[in-house]
Amino acid sequence: MNGYLNILKPPGMTSSNVVSMVRRVLQIKKVGHAGTLDPLAAGVLPIMIGRATKMFDYLNLDRKVYTTEFTFGLDTNTQDIEGEVLGRADKIPSEDDIRCIFSRFTGDILQTPPKISAISINGKRAYQLARAGAEFEMKPRAVTIYSIDMLRKTGEKSYLFRVECSKGTYIRSLCRDLAAELGTYAYVSFLIRDKSGYFAINESITLEQLEMLKESGEIEKYLIAVDKPIGHFSEIHVPIEKQSAVLNGAGIKTSDEDIENTRVYCGGEFIGIGSIKRGYLKIKKKFHE
Repeated sequence: MNGYLNILKPPGMTSSNVVSMVRRVLQIKKVGHAGTLDPLAAGVLPIMIGRATKMFDYLNLDRKVYTTEFTFGLDTNTQDIEGEVLGRADKIPSEDDIRCIFSRFTGDILQTPPKISAISINGKRAYQLARAGAEFEMKPRAVTIYSIDMLRKTGEKSYLFRVECSKGTYIRSLCRDLAAELGTYAYVSFLIRDKSGYFAINESITLEQLEMLKESGEIEKYLIAVDKPIGHFSEIHVPIEKQSAVLNGAGIKTSDEDIENTRVYCGGEFIGIGSIKRGYLKIKKKFHE
């Protein structure tokens, strides 16, 4: 079995937990996830099955969409609902107050990730160091927030937002920084990822559905072909008589223009990612065995 599953991760599970469950249900060893989703969060988690794990570096997962609730007046050490309370503030901003500062947090910005994150610090995950009480600094990083929309007020102190952003953006950091700009505190009380590149929540399946589909023998219907999420690359077809040569690393002559990445097909079958340089096509990531 080779391809992707668009899994709807429930809150309370790590991304690694989901991988382990998929591996157990499908009885396949080669399983991985494309893009970590925090235990607190629910939503789209692309799962790579079999030889699809080879395509991770070529997936276009840069654009993410989240629905999130920020609750104002409280600061926690994890910047989410599960953390220890560090501070309280009486100021609860109005809808107009919040909308007025959206422009300061859209576009290309610098953002400091939360210490409770999976970023590697000297070979260890930041959240491991934080939970161990270690002292360390998180460096700001460049991210892009394409849009922030307020959907509605959900409570006396809470608002629901839709955020479209780049890979590497932390919604908890956005919540913290937006509240600080307003002179108050806030934490993430709800978070769901609606979209991760090609993968959308309306096409996802739950882990319960996965088990039922496995039992009924219908899982293949929900298995996304390996070349589908890399449709942003051009494609090139090679003659069947040259398949062996190209898969064994030989360059084959082509009239196509030079290109860094292109999907390569032979006999209508996807065989890998190639590049074209100086009139020769070579496979750089082989999919076909």
